[in-house]
Amino acid sequence: MDKELSPLATTLILAFFLILGGLLYWSYSRYLDTPRLTHMRLDPMGQLYVQLGSELFVYGPDGQYADWIDLANLGAESRIGDFAFFSDGDLLIRQGGGDRSLAFNILRYLRVTNRTPDTRVEGADGGLIRCDLDNLECQPFGDPPPNLNDAFHLELDWKTDRVFLADTSRHRIQMLSPGGTRVARAEGSLRFPNQTLYRDGELFVANTNCHEIAVFAAADDQLTPLVERGFPTVPEGADLAGRIWPTALLTLDEEIWVINSDHAMSKGLGLRFTPSGRLLGRLEAPDDADLFALARFNDQVLATDYANHRIYRYALDGRRLGDFEGGPLKARVAALAAQRRPYLWWMTLLGSLFVGALLLGLVVGIRQQLAD
Repeated sequence: MDKELSPLATTLILAFFLILGGLLYWSYSRYLDTPRLTHMRLDPMGQLYVQLGSELFVYGPDGQYADWIDLANLGAESRIGDFAFFSDGDLLIRQGGGDRSLAFNILRYLRVTNRTPDTRVEGADGGLIRCDLDNLECQPFGDPPPNLNDAFHLELDWKTDRVFLADTSRHRIQMLSPGGTRVARAEGSLRFPNQTLYRDGELFVANTNCHEIAVFAAADDQLTPLVERGFPTVPEGADLAGRIWPTALLTLDEEIWVINSDHAMSKGLGLRFTPSGRLLGRLEAPDDADLFALARFNDQVLATDYANHRIYRYALDGRRLGDFEGGPLKARVAALAAQRRPYLWWMTLLGSLFVGALLLGLVVGIRQQLAD
């Protein structure tokens, strides 16, 4: 005969799993919140900027460490979106913090279209600011100011200082004047567009959910699709192990390099294509690598590895050359990796306890059923 649990036992079991689940979520959140290597950008003077959370490490054209910038001093401590430079060296970046609710993060993971207002309430975080890095003074950018509460990407045309804003979860790209006024918009054919690159009158787009590199002619006041110039990033017959979502790209003289990610936007894989879309090969990287961003720096290409906290160097023909050490950046990354490690241990321990408790309950239940 079935034996029912007492109310006290039921309450204790529920409390156990709730506490365990809460601790697991806490350790996972702290693990994710620890800064990692993400975006890289060059300014018009040829200096390289590497982003590590709310810090920028700066390297001169010769590759030597030159400076360090705390983005919190600019009011731009957020890790949402990337950054770019105007032709005079001013920095364009998102203002404010980046705290988002659990429900919002779940919707983003499920790739639900962002339905929040696309313009920012005056005084609220989430707009763009233009910053003079010499005196650390910033001014709001955008008329009306955009509400960037989710992933976005920036690109500039240094000849005109036009700004291209890929608003990823709203499925569109906006072209803004040097003063921030919207002059053109592309949508309809875009699904979660990520990184964009402007070259010689054309805008290349990692059109993520369409599994392609899309190309637009960027005229003075319009963005026109150039369908014949785009290509799929999932070549027929290529075994990409589920990494079919293009998120980043880099145009070289005779090649286009692309990072394809999996459904969770992780495990980034580097691919080399011809401009017509023929696959040339893969970028060599560790099996557990998660390539995140690409940047050409002099006669090499750099790639950040989000999972392994490293920056790889590649020759322009795709050969891997070793790691970019980056002076003090290496020590800072190592310190953050050590800071992250205990949370990984907690996640492993708590996850094992959670699964073990469920299995124990299943075994006890089966034994009781057999005894009855």
